[in-house]
Amino acid sequence: MSSICPVCGGGEFASTESSTAGLTPYLSCNSCGLWAQYPAPAFRYESDLQPQTGREAMTEVACLLNQDLAARLFHAHKPESVLDIGSKYPYFLKCFKDLGVEDVIGIDGFEGATEFGDELGVAMIIDNFLEHDFGDKKFDLITLVHCIEHFSDPAAAMSKVRSILSDTGVVYIRTPEVKTVGIDIHLTDEHYQIHPILFSRESFRLLAKQEGFRIFDEWEQGEVGQMDWQLRIAEDIRISFAVVSCNEEEVIGRMLDSIESLAWEVVVYLNNCDDRTPEIIKEFGERTGTKTRILEGFWDDNFARAKNEAIMACEGTHVAWMDCDDVLSDDAPGKIMVLLNERPDNPQDWRLIYGGDTFFHCRLWRNEARLDRHGNTFLPHFHDKCHEYICLGGYQGMKLKCDDITLRHLPTPKDASGRNIRILLAAEAEGPTQCPYCPATHDDKGRTLFYLGNGLREGGRTEEALERYQVYLDENLGWHDERFWAWMYQGYCNQKLGKNPEALRSYCNALATNSRWAEPYMSIARLKYAQNDYKAAISWSIQAAAQTLPNTLMFLNTGAYKDQPFRLMSWCWEHLGDLDKAIQYAEIAAQRIGGPDSDWAARITGLRATRGGDREAAPKQKIAQVMRPGALGDIIMSTAACKGLKEQGYYVRYVCHPGSISAIEDNPYVDEVVAVPENNWDGILKQTENLPKAEKVIAFQYPMKEQYPEVPMRQHLAHFFCEDAGVPVSTDLSMGFKQEHLDYGALHGTGKVVIHTKAGWSPLKNWPMDAWEDLVGRIKEAGFEVAQIGTASEPLVPGAERLDTPSIKHAAAVQKFSALFIGVDSIFNHTSQAVAKKSVILWGSTHPLGSGYDQNVNLVNGGVWTREMGTGGPTKSCQPCYREYNQMSVHPKPPCPNLVQHAITTLPEEEYPQKTINACVSSNTPDLVWKYVKEILL
Repeated sequence: MSSICPVCGGGEFASTESSTAGLTPYLSCNSCGLWAQYPAPAFRYESDLQPQTGREAMTEVACLLNQDLAARLFHAHKPESVLDIGSKYPYFLKCFKDLGVEDVIGIDGFEGATEFGDELGVAMIIDNFLEHDFGDKKFDLITLVHCIEHFSDPAAAMSKVRSILSDTGVVYIRTPEVKTVGIDIHLTDEHYQIHPILFSRESFRLLAKQEGFRIFDEWEQGEVGQMDWQLRIAEDIRISFAVVSCNEEEVIGRMLDSIESLAWEVVVYLNNCDDRTPEIIKEFGERTGTKTRILEGFWDDNFARAKNEAIMACEGTHVAWMDCDDVLSDDAPGKIMVLLNERPDNPQDWRLIYGGDTFFHCRLWRNEARLDRHGNTFLPHFHDKCHEYICLGGYQGMKLKCDDITLRHLPTPKDASGRNIRILLAAEAEGPTQCPYCPATHDDKGRTLFYLGNGLREGGRTEEALERYQVYLDENLGWHDERFWAWMYQGYCNQKLGKNPEALRSYCNALATNSRWAEPYMSIARLKYAQNDYKAAISWSIQAAAQTLPNTLMFLNTGAYKDQPFRLMSWCWEHLGDLDKAIQYAEIAAQRIGGPDSDWAARITGLRATRGGDREAAPKQKIAQVMRPGALGDIIMSTAACKGLKEQGYYVRYVCHPGSISAIEDNPYVDEVVAVPENNWDGILKQTENLPKAEKVIAFQYPMKEQYPEVPMRQHLAHFFCEDAGVPVSTDLSMGFKQEHLDYGALHGTGKVVIHTKAGWSPLKNWPMDAWEDLVGRIKEAGFEVAQIGTASEPLVPGAERLDTPSIKHAAAVQKFSALFIGVDSIFNHTSQAVAKKSVILWGSTHPLGSGYDQNVNLVNGGVWTREMGTGGPTKSCQPCYREYNQMSVHPKPPCPNLVQHAITTLPEEEYPQKTINACVSSNTPDLVWKYVKEILL
């Protein structure tokens, strides 16, 4: 094709598969994504195809939308003149007149538009926009509502628009966008005849840049397939740096030198200064030619007010904020300018390094008022007297997180905690305040308590800090990430006061708030280390090492994501007497420190000398990383494969979801457990890439390649897991009990019949409650106590004693010591095998061939199943169906079609409104179950 893209000039196109019979299809430019027709159809006005083009064509909703849009544009930009291109019926312009704009003009080639203009009192030009001579006339606001797509040469149209736009004017464009939901609305036969082009985001942005515009706002109009854009004439970027200073002669010169290549202007608000700071500022301006201004001010314990005085005096196109003791990295200015040229309207969050912490600050923004989502227009400004923050208004959702723009905060050694505490105590007493720069009343109680707690903690007033953190957390105040740190800081305070159990609880609450951050894992690891529990410290350090830097603007202890876990593990292994591992983890830590560390290098040398000079370490054990996020029963089944791997000589690292740790920790065939809050394999691998490299990586999976769940499993799932691991198949499952578990099990389980009634993944596995009540009554008549295990939310069977076991291990230990276990296909079906307890298992939508055990009495569809039967025997033709209703299921199925009437049912009421139950479960009657229970008990 010889056609050329009218935006980028590219000549390669692809079909859009969006043609209409008899009309020219759109082709998509391979370079910029513009859709265009080749050859372009002859120009036609929309009115040529629409008989109704006046007021009768406008609905009341359309009128209201026009009024709202006009009001938003008017209040945002206060134009004194407006041109609407492609007006036709100029109701939109009438809305501006009603708002007080006298100079409004519409242009359209439709001759009937003159009459419409007269009707509405709006001046109309009847002409071709590209050919019309506007003379010296300039407009403050030019609007093109569903107009730009009518031009086969959009560059010519935008060039003409720029020529008649005032220097500070705004262009508003609404146009279809090919990747926005609802684009089909704009692909009717009529549209094919009048729209020779349709924009992609990329092609519109390129067009705007090429024609000398900058886009300062864009809104996606989802469901209707269009975008709204606002543009201004691109201008030279001029950055004003705003600074508040008192006596900063020691550091301000260093800061000014770091911004020299960026600063067009430096505005410094001085308060009570009596050192050489003013002279240093003036000397900088004279030496560099940078415009400098000093505002003589005062100090009233209000950082936001002082900063606002400085930024409101800035005259550049952009404002950047700097503290006197900040320093930009050498490569930051170039990166800032590249980003500004590409995205001049987006505020920039720079990476701030302060001691060992890293977090992000919004440090640069456009010096221009902008309409926010509440309809308010105001300049960016600061809030709060201490630990102030920027209020960006309409720019808030446009911020860019700039990972590669680094700012270092290098304060001189002086204690500001007393001043900050004084300011925050006053703010705590004052309560909500009215902002002078925006219409909001700010109730920053949460933020005040959080930072007051921090100040008190840093100032050594630990008990008072704990009080503030507790109020903050009890009232659920503040921002999610701040609440995380409130738990962490509460833990630090408790630990400082020697309250280690309370500290551990605080760190666990931080984990419950966000389990993807390394800091709480490391804090617990250090706590365990201090208690000489080195194995526990290693386990928690491993969890920390599995985390990656989170996307947050808050403080980060970056060392917790790099070298700290490996340093601590090295110390732990040394205490445990394994110098080879101590050296191995010390070397990993050295690699992750990111620079020379002579003390740590000396430690490695010392460890080698202690081990025996430079002799080679013992051969490193091969690592097998096995992965199964959940469910709990699956994890128990995978222990057969773990045993096989240990027998092959592997060091077994088990990766699972944090909620599943209890099922696998302390297992005799697992060397370490790593908790990763991911449920997909790619996410798990990403989270564990920092750990020592594994020779074998195994994902325990269901046999989807064999069409499960449509096709029943041909063998036990534990066998599939063994095949995944490359070990002999087995159902030799295991659990790791501590003495406390066994003692609990013996106390609460000995001599009792233990039951579990509810499966987690599907109610189609569950036996009805009246049947359980019948069975429990018979067991008690025979002289046995009945204990029910499971969660507290599961209904208690009348006649049974609920055991609120502290953990799965405690429950499995109760099962181990019981006289008999009776349950459904759930985790305790699998633990029955792990603890070698013969049990009676009631089956529904699943099947013992895939997850049952030969030691048990497996009741399937009214009979006892044995492995020789395969999926035959007493099985109904529809069973197993593997229907699941858990919201996490990757293969849910519709409701069961094979139902029988039943007075009491456990099926979801919204899906089974009638009193029914699935036939496979119903066939296991209380008489049948009691028959086999008696054979075991009596």
